[in-house]
Amino acid sequence: MIAAVVAPQGRGAAFGLQRSMDHAGAVIGPLLAAAVLALGGSLPTVFLASAIPGVIVMVMLWLALPTLPVPAVLVNAPIHWSALDRRLWGLLGAALLLSFAAVPEAFLMIWAGRHGIAVAELPLLWACTSVAKMLMAAPSGRLSDRFGRLPVLLVAWSGRVAVLASLGGAVGTGASVVALVVAYGACLAVAEPAERALIADVAPPAHRGTLYGAYYVVSGIGILPGATAFGALWLAMGPAIAFYAAAAVSAVAAIAMLLARAANQSAAE
Repeated sequence: MIAAVVAPQGRGAAFGLQRSMDHAGAVIGPLLAAAVLALGGSLPTVFLASAIPGVIVMVMLWLALPTLPVPAVLVNAPIHWSALDRRLWGLLGAALLLSFAAVPEAFLMIWAGRHGIAVAELPLLWACTSVAKMLMAAPSGRLSDRFGRLPVLLVAWSGRVAVLASLGGAVGTGASVVALVVAYGACLAVAEPAERALIADVAPPAHRGTLYGAYYVVSGIGILPGATAFGALWLAMGPAIAFYAAAAVSAVAAIAMLLARAANQSAAE
């Protein structure tokens, strides 16, 4: 829907705003829940209250969201996978590898706890990570409109590789630990708007919905086996090796995107 109603030159900003608002909810929601509990509310009260925003959203969708007409030429148009833009194939391949290399935030909290962050402070660290995502998503989307999707993606993915490698080699405590965990979340947020905008840029209009679906499938399909492999490496060889392995797979994903870009430029020539 965002891709359909926003001009191409503003897609990055639009997707950045959407991701920023999503991460803002991840900050505000837990803080409100904590406030309810601090004022004497029960967990059932928290869960009941959390349903209220969902009901409001459904009402807004029903009453306030305009229906977008689907041009007849787009209906039942066959998709030719072999003819898709190579950058799209590169993004799908990179998304699959990055989902496999994603480090669950629970592991980051365990790692932070082992490096001097008190258990009572871990929820605050989690909240700080969401704040970083909220602050980075919108500006990075605008940057992708100005400088291009691929440069922003490669910067974000390179930063992710560097942070994962730093997590593997870290020996400090305190502020450096907080900085690394927050930086990992920020790198994820920088890539999000550019990834989504790139799909709208290069996907045939008749198949945007299908290709967004494919993107989300490959973005999620590797998470469970990746997290399992990360945990197995953590237990068998220690957290450092697990982080280094995640950094290596992330680097392969960035290289795959570069190769797809080069192949697309060669085909255009």
